[in-house]
Amino acid sequence: MRILLTGSDGFIGAALRRDLRAAGHRVVGTCYRRAPAEGEVFLDLTDAQTFGNIPEGPFDAVAHAAGIVDQRERRSRMVAVNAEGTRRLVRWAEERRVPHFVFLSSITVYGWKTMGENRREGETRRARGVPVVPYMASKVRAERTIESSSLGFTLLRLPAVLGRGDSYLSPTIIGALRDGTFFTCGGGRRKVSLMCTANLGPLVHRILLAGPSNRAFNCCDSHVPWLSLVAEYARRLDVEIPARRRSVLSLATHLGDKRYLLLLTFSRFGAHFPDELLHRRIPHDHPCSWQEGVGEAIAGYLGNVGNAQLGR
Repeated sequence: MRILLTGSDGFIGAALRRDLRAAGHRVVGTCYRRAPAEGEVFLDLTDAQTFGNIPEGPFDAVAHAAGIVDQRERRSRMVAVNAEGTRRLVRWAEERRVPHFVFLSSITVYGWKTMGENRREGETRRARGVPVVPYMASKVRAERTIESSSLGFTLLRLPAVLGRGDSYLSPTIIGALRDGTFFTCGGGRRKVSLMCTANLGPLVHRILLAGPSNRAFNCCDSHVPWLSLVAEYARRLDVEIPARRRSVLSLATHLGDKRYLLLLTFSRFGAHFPDELLHRRIPHDHPCSWQEGVGEAIAGYLGNVGNAQLGR
């Protein structure tokens, strides 16, 4: 298949580019943060003129992985890229009658129901209105745009993603364990769902072969008690887990600290999203374990810290 992959210079996109090419697909990647390599073009989702950089000729599918995930980004920029940028890409795909639009979405579309366990498809509704958190709102708008288009589509709602380049979950856990600020709220036994980048590419390959489903799926590969996940990080880092506790009421004084909120909500409420529907549609295995994903994430994090200290 000839695939347009957006965000091939990003954390998830880079892994997809590697794995989809290994599976035999002809991948045209789009970059924004660095100069394009062979088989890539520059694309700014907020600039319609840059869509002219995409090579002519038919595409069998679009895999849309580009977007802003940094929770510190201002709302206007988040919406411009994640929501309006998706609208431009959808329009481009409609004009070229691309048969399948695969969107790498997020479980944050459930709004505040991202906290908790057993958030099952069909039983857990996507947030209505405009969620307060900009990232949530941008993903909700993007999904609605795709669903209302003329395209065949598959929406993959990803949980926390593990691998080299993980910029949110792993830095939060590693940083808190290494500087002693880690804490728990509640028993820490609630489940969190995970996805390893090493498992995502082969799964997207199978989804492309299966064709459009015209629905959304939770897309996970593991469901792990929070403190079991943290214990794996601590073991590999050779550090102890601090015995510090925080009250759920401390949320009120830390609403602007996204990493504090992650530690508190994951330990107190969990973030668990069963994915039986995707398994029923496309039976698949996960060759990379979540423990291996933790190892990859730590290696990537420590490498980035070392490079920064060396001025690279």
